[in-house]
Amino acid sequence: MIKNLRAQDMFDVKLEYCFNSKHTQQIFTGFTILRKQGLIKYSEKHIKCSENIQTSMPRHVRVFNAHPLTVTLNKRYRLCYDTHDSWEIERKTLDDCDFYFKRSCSLDMYKSLGLDCSKIYPLGLNYRVLPNDIDLSHILRQVDIKDAIEIYSETIYTALAKWTGDSYKYFVPTEMNMSQEPVVNGEPKVLFMARTWDPYDDVKRSKEKIEMRCAVNESRAVCIKSLRKEFGSLFYGGFSHTAYAKAMYPNLLLPNENTSIKRSYIGMLREFPICISTTGLHGSIGWKMGEYVAFSKAIVSERLQYDVPGNFEAGKNYLEFTHPDQCVESVASLIDNTNLRILMMNKNREYYLNYLRPDRIILNTLHLAITSTN
Repeated sequence: MIKNLRAQDMFDVKLEYCFNSKHTQQIFTGFTILRKQGLIKYSEKHIKCSENIQTSMPRHVRVFNAHPLTVTLNKRYRLCYDTHDSWEIERKTLDDCDFYFKRSCSLDMYKSLGLDCSKIYPLGLNYRVLPNDIDLSHILRQVDIKDAIEIYSETIYTALAKWTGDSYKYFVPTEMNMSQEPVVNGEPKVLFMARTWDPYDDVKRSKEKIEMRCAVNESRAVCIKSLRKEFGSLFYGGFSHTAYAKAMYPNLLLPNENTSIKRSYIGMLREFPICISTTGLHGSIGWKMGEYVAFSKAIVSERLQYDVPGNFEAGKNYLEFTHPDQCVESVASLIDNTNLRILMMNKNREYYLNYLRPDRIILNTLHLAITSTN
């Protein structure tokens, strides 16, 4: 965590990107906010993918099109921001940078592989969040027509929300829509809305990755079933109504398929103080964890497999489980212990403000780079 900066501490940031995906929006948003705050001198440039492709990466990384965003800081230091779900790092990219900020960061794994861990730092929790105001660079960044149509729609919705004052009807995942102070006087209701991953929707997927998706689905299914049985009307959850979920888990679907729409989901999230997080693909920390922290929730989570910056701790920011029975026990303790629930909600609000808010997560990385080299 860092103190507020003065005008003379302004950073010179030149960002280059190859791909623009939903995984990277938090990073772009952080830089946009800092630019509007006058804390950075900022420019960005789109690099053709053929110039930046990393052919040595595993297939599940290459086809994902989530190569690191690179920043030249103060015309001297090279920073990489890697938001991919998996732990893999391209050695050449690591060698070519001074600081590598990795979302799914496993320092123990990197040490065992002989990577230069002095350059690698955990980036933190990820979730999709956009700037509050219409931003031209955000529109111009869209490089294929599908994304362009989506972003133009979001831009119109942002304008309508500001004009009408109805940010819920015209929902866009902006910073102001994607956070909330603790609501401590509500009924201790429990929320777990999840998705399934179709293991067989890619004929080139390896056996290992098929098994991983099956395991993620099964873990979530058992949790949904156990929570429904134990907490009845206090619990709301299930799988979103995809074709695969309907075929494989027809009895574990969300009661209303429309609640999985982002606008509806965020509306429900505001009303549920206790939320469940499970491991994502490649062992990643799911986006819901970032959303839960941003909304100041009391959290029950599967054991985290990756490193997170700051003082984000099991027992304080979340209760940890490795088995569905433990999940049920932890939820019960948060329902029964109001003080524990409120304390955790306040801890997560503090963490959001210091380590997760988009401008703060980026400002922390810039400050780390400067202070580490002085």
